[in-house]
Amino acid sequence: MVLDTLTNLPSYNALNSHFAKVCAYLKEAHLSGLPEGRYPIDGDNAYLMISERDLKKPADAALEVHDRYIDIQIVLSTYFTLGEGEIGIFFPQDAHAPLVGDGRVKKAVVKVKVE
Repeated sequence: MVLDTLTNLPSYNALNSHFAKVCAYLKEAHLSGLPEGRYPIDGDNAYLMISERDLKKPADAALEVHDRYIDIQIVLSTYFTLGEGEIGIFFPQDAHAPLVGDGRVKKAVVKVKVE
């Protein structure tokens, strides 16, 4: 797992060949203005999902892992484990409990295919 800021995301391009396309897309996208939905970046290799959800108490949040995709999570609004402008990069071995906190969150999740 990597915790950093969105401006530093290009520093991680060497971790996956699809990261460079993701960074180029995110540089041009106005994420906070996008409605909920799925947005293509590079076919099944990388895509963006925008969602707004109620947050959960830790006891109600199940751990999840992903076998085929790396998650790049970007908080767009409200309180969350990450602050606005911060990112979390979750690799297949990184179990995490999403949506833990109080209130609602709008976030972007970029799914990047594992090589």
